[in-house]
Amino acid sequence: MNKPETMLVETSLSVRIINLLLYGGVASVGNLCSKTNVDLLMLPNFGVLSLREVERWLSENSLQLRSASNGSYYSPAALKLENARLRAKLAELGYSDA
Repeated sequence: MNKPETMLVETSLSVRIINLLLYGGVASVGNLCSKTNVDLLMLPNFGVLSLREVERWLSENSLQLRSASNGSYYSPAALKLENARLRAKLAELGYSDA
């Protein structure tokens, strides 16, 4: 059983997923469980397939992501589309990180 203090590099998640999470500032199982699906999809290069892998791994370990604060669940595809729309708008406005 993975405890909250377990570092992600000690888990069976794929190297790619671990690297994406570490780049996003998520280093432990506890950090990961404190995130929502929206938080993860906002990470650079973290898409629907990455989210599915994380959710599958969490489920296998009797863990889960934090629910959205309003209790609603947004589909990964809808979140990814909205993320792309917002990034395009930021790019239009001249923000270089978009």
